[in-house]
Amino acid sequence: MKFKQIVSLALAGIFATALLTACSPEKTPTSASSSESSVAQPTTTTAVESTPVVNVNNYAAGDTLKLGAYNWRVLEVQGDKALIITESVVALRPYNSKFEPLTWETCELRSYLNSDFYDSFTPDDKAKIVETTISNPDNPTYKTPGGNATSDKIFLLSVEEVKKYFKDDNDRVAKGIGEDMFGYSEYYNYLKDYAKKGEGLKNSFWWWTRTQGSTKNTAAYVGRDGIVDENGYVDTRTPSGVRPALWLSLS
Repeated sequence: MKFKQIVSLALAGIFATALLTACSPEKTPTSASSSESSVAQPTTTTAVESTPVVNVNNYAAGDTLKLGAYNWRVLEVQGDKALIITESVVALRPYNSKFEPLTWETCELRSYLNSDFYDSFTPDDKAKIVETTISNPDNPTYKTPGGNATSDKIFLLSVEEVKKYFKDDNDRVAKGIGEDMFGYSEYYNYLKDYAKKGEGLKNSFWWWTRTQGSTKNTAAYVGRDGIVDENGYVDTRTPSGVRPALWLSLS
């Protein structure tokens, strides 16, 4: 009887062990590849390059552009407009036909630039020219009054601007564009012959600024050698070089 009980208990133990083994979850071997894929990989971030700040239409100081019949040098860019000046002397004109006290506001050259010269541009080009309020500071050396501010489409640079925007005397040397020079061919030929006498300065011309000279009936100018003469030319009736300047819309 006891033997049968022992056998029965042994069989029950074997059965229970088999049952537990059958019910336990099967382990899945971990492969090397699955182990590697479970490791978090570093994230590679592609850096976005910042867009460089550029001038409108990619113009910058020192560049040249074409407007009307002339080549112009960019002197400064402010937002969507640029200050430009002709690369060459484009006309020979008196500052004023009468020898009398004057300022940029009252001189005939200002009137010419904002009428006849301005009207030489096409309607499309005119639309790009920005009318601007221009200050007229006193002569920096002689303190001759510069007069009232003016509203101009086209103007001349002041002495201060000439010194600011041109790096040196050589940079200010200007040549002419042609023999007619707006009706002053005879004087052009005279200046041309005179200019040929200067070593390294062939065909260069001196040109007006809008700053008064040492007296109220003179105007400062840039010499053929590029030197700024703040004393001014003694006779403003003399047809002399003109390099117009203006603010150009780039939008």
